[in-house]
Amino acid sequence: MKIHRIDLRNFRQFYGHQWLELSRDDERNVTLVHAENGVGKTTLLNSVYWTFFGRVTPRFEQREQLVNFEALREGVNEAAVEVEFEFEGETYLAARKWLREERKAVFDVFRIDAGARRRLDAPDTFINSVIPEAMARYFFFDGEHAESFAAEQNTTAGNAIRSMLGCDLAELGVRDLQDVSSAYTRELGSLPGDAAIESLRNRLAKKEEEQARDRVMLADHRKAVEQKKEQKALVEEELRRTAGAKEIQLLRDSLAKDVEEVKEDLRKEQARLIEWIGSKSLAVVSRKLTQETGAFIDREAQHGGIPKPYNEIFIQGLLSREQCICCRELRPQSSEWAAVAAMLTTAGNADATARVIRAAGRLRQLREEAQSAPRELERIQSEIARLTEKRRSKEQQLEEESQKLRNCNLDEVRQREVTLIALGKSIESLGRLIWQLEQDIATRQGEIDTEAGKLEKQESKNSRAKQILRKRSLAVAAAKLLGDKLREYEDDARVEIEAEINRILHKAARRDYRFRFADDFTMSLHLNDVDGPIPKSGGENQLMSLVFTAALVAFARARLGQEHAILSPGTVAPLVLDAAIGHLDRSYRSATAAFLPSMAGQVLLLLSSGHTEGGVLDALAPHVGRQYILVSENRKERDGRGEDEIVIDGIAYKRSLFNQERNQVRVIEVGSAYA
Repeated sequence: MKIHRIDLRNFRQFYGHQWLELSRDDERNVTLVHAENGVGKTTLLNSVYWTFFGRVTPRFEQREQLVNFEALREGVNEAAVEVEFEFEGETYLAARKWLREERKAVFDVFRIDAGARRRLDAPDTFINSVIPEAMARYFFFDGEHAESFAAEQNTTAGNAIRSMLGCDLAELGVRDLQDVSSAYTRELGSLPGDAAIESLRNRLAKKEEEQARDRVMLADHRKAVEQKKEQKALVEEELRRTAGAKEIQLLRDSLAKDVEEVKEDLRKEQARLIEWIGSKSLAVVSRKLTQETGAFIDREAQHGGIPKPYNEIFIQGLLSREQCICCRELRPQSSEWAAVAAMLTTAGNADATARVIRAAGRLRQLREEAQSAPRELERIQSEIARLTEKRRSKEQQLEEESQKLRNCNLDEVRQREVTLIALGKSIESLGRLIWQLEQDIATRQGEIDTEAGKLEKQESKNSRAKQILRKRSLAVAAAKLLGDKLREYEDDARVEIEAEINRILHKAARRDYRFRFADDFTMSLHLNDVDGPIPKSGGENQLMSLVFTAALVAFARARLGQEHAILSPGTVAPLVLDAAIGHLDRSYRSATAAFLPSMAGQVLLLLSSGHTEGGVLDALAPHVGRQYILVSENRKERDGRGEDEIVIDGIAYKRSLFNQERNQVRVIEVGSAYA
């Protein structure tokens, strides 16, 4: 089976008629769709799944809100998807229409013969012959949800393998044979017999009724567990999609504190700059004056000019004692006295001397500051620049984390956590009930076999009873044989799929991992030098889920055309991958992208820009036959929002347009088409 074309008519984000043709080239078998989150990748994934089976993946929200909102405003109440595909040399068209007012879907399949459409009488039966519904879900890979597929304690891999084996009819046959054996037991009750035989018949019939009841209950509980595990995985994914709101809040608070601390450090450095300007700039600006003044003081001091060689107090002392330092008398009004008194006009006093000393000291300080001030200024300016950049970086991180929180309702997160705990407890409780039912069924089966053996001995002389018991024994034996065969096929498939997974991991994984299924089909990774299974990261879980899906698809392809008495044949179908490598780190992405094209004969790959890092596009390039972008058109003003530009084959395309006529998503083909 290969898809030719997908036509969407007012389906979810896609207003009017939008379509894309898929590459059907055997070498360039990948159709690549570039789209950002929330634009329509998951809708495209589900458009095909919904068209074929009326079902959607777990992450597809508001499942009955299918009609485009813009179309609804214009009075349109229908949404439709058509998928044209080829199968066994013929071309078909599957069309499903949603009638909103009637809350129902209409499904048709047409064979296209020379351009004319011929409606098939049993569309559901035909689609299931193309790709059985039990297998189909594994051809629609939701990467955001698939991580949980390989999570610890997830046993749904067993259901997947049984689905790919096509066990459904055989398992139904086992249940039918068990019902037949019970019917024969009831038929025995209508035959005459003594009290002992009647008692045996009644006990056997009652135990078989209890067995049938418990088997139904067991199947219901197992289905409930699978559904609850799926719900739990969705809740866990929602919590992951909030990127850990509590952690974000804590990180945001920490970043806000960091920003304030950086701002405070920056204020201190700016204060130091102001202080430098007030205290050091004088030394720098007056460097020349300081040098000249200092040189003058030094020169005068050298010649005795500064400070003065004598001062006013010294002269007054000579005059008051009327005696010179040479011990000669200084008589008032004498020429000697007048000569000494004349020295008062040039004598220095204590204040002047102190001022000169202080001036000289200040000049020396200014000279020293003039030398060190530029280095200190450089350090302050460098620190201000560093802190400014640190503040910018922290504020940017704070804004990014705040943006995450704007899209996250913390009350909803708390409610999800409560739901997660409740689901976990419910799964655990159901697990205990399942274990008890399995024990009861096994014990009761032994009792049934014992009672049936006793009854056969008691009824050995009754030919009619012997005939009924023989038929009953045949039904029981057939059911057991069929069940044993199914388990044998299941074990063989497990070994084959496990080997295929390890083959792929050898190419794609960075470490020498060994993959292993446990008896209950939980998945684990092992290393040669480590005892027991190793803990897996989210990315490794996604890688394991992707590799497991690849192995399932390969297993189904290998069984194509195989005739089998009790199993459905395999199938070949396109693989639709949404965010297949979203949680992988850069080192895994390129290697994983390299093997994606080999997973199926036709691959529709939906990627956001965040998933194309790490050489993904280079690894895919030789296999891409057609490329599309999903363009988001918005009525609102751009108001600073980005245009989500993407460059393909050297041409830039804008994926977000503003001031448009309506809100919608358009499918635009880009690049060269090789299909």
